[in-house]
Amino acid sequence: MKFEEVNNPDKPDYLPTPVLERGFTIDIDTVTDFLGADNRLEVYKMMLHAMLIFERERKRIVICDEAENIIFWIAALGYALPLRNALNINFSTYDFDPSLSSSQICGVVPNGTRFSGDSFRLHFVFDLLTGNIPDLEVDTEFSDFIDTAMSFSYESLQDFHAFICTGYHYDKSDEKIYSAYALYSLLSDGVGAISLNRLDQALCFAEEYAVRDETLRIIRQLLSEHTILLHREKPVFLRVAEYIFGHISKFDSDFLLCLKELIVDRILFEFLNENEMEDEFVAFYEKVNTISVQHGFSVATELMKQDRLGKLLAVMKRTIATWKTAFIVKVISDYVKDQGVPVSQLLIDAPLGQIYYG
Repeated sequence: MKFEEVNNPDKPDYLPTPVLERGFTIDIDTVTDFLGADNRLEVYKMMLHAMLIFERERKRIVICDEAENIIFWIAALGYALPLRNALNINFSTYDFDPSLSSSQICGVVPNGTRFSGDSFRLHFVFDLLTGNIPDLEVDTEFSDFIDTAMSFSYESLQDFHAFICTGYHYDKSDEKIYSAYALYSLLSDGVGAISLNRLDQALCFAEEYAVRDETLRIIRQLLSEHTILLHREKPVFLRVAEYIFGHISKFDSDFLLCLKELIVDRILFEFLNENEMEDEFVAFYEKVNTISVQHGFSVATELMKQDRLGKLLAVMKRTIATWKTAFIVKVISDYVKDQGVPVSQLLIDAPLGQIYYG
């Protein structure tokens, strides 16, 4: 300013009222075009992970690039999340000193700022001008999904966002988005191939954030995969059973009937397997029965129903291990205790007594 301006005694006019208008430079098309150039998509996936682990690491993202590119990086990060989640991300397109910034994401330029080598220790620095970026361990499945969405099909990412916004009260911008995607994949692809770790992630997210109708939808789908659950590994089956039991108070009678059928069919499936080992079977049965009893029904009582009892006793016609005979006796004995069966019904001329003595 000139000397006369600085010392002008007259108060200057107020600046005009700003008018907020939607921009035309940044939209999903220009952002995906930007990411498609050079090796930017790989950098972007690493940058996205750095943003999502902010709460754990407490390190902001510092983007050093040509000034006109910085807003594209920030916009790309925002587009990865549902709008309500993205609103939790604060950013600055330029900071003189990133260490004093109040923003989770800030842009810098290489000259005329306090951006130095020390910044790499304090922050997740993405220096696109030198190619110096952090090497972080990303969630592979979500990263691949983002890669596909930003390369070919942003609609798939919008579908994922709608899934979160419709059925879950999750509005954060943290790494639980990985668990949300695990659940989205579970409901899209089924329980057939999901790992135990991903299944646990998915169901933990559902337990924490799902609204009631969505919880029932998840349970309905899991119960519909009856045949697949009979063949999945025991820990996977137990985790699914644990989740469903945890919401048993929301069930109607049809749900409960389906759950009992699933539990009993899996016990019979293992029991009738000629290669099943005693220790493995007993441990599995005890875990299933413990969960069942905690929620009000006995596996032994379910096994004693006529159609299931026939399957249980059918193994006696084969050459079987002694422990299987002992298990049948245990089931009948547990049933007697659970139901408080009177002694008169255990006599040899009573139907139950005939089974017992047989």
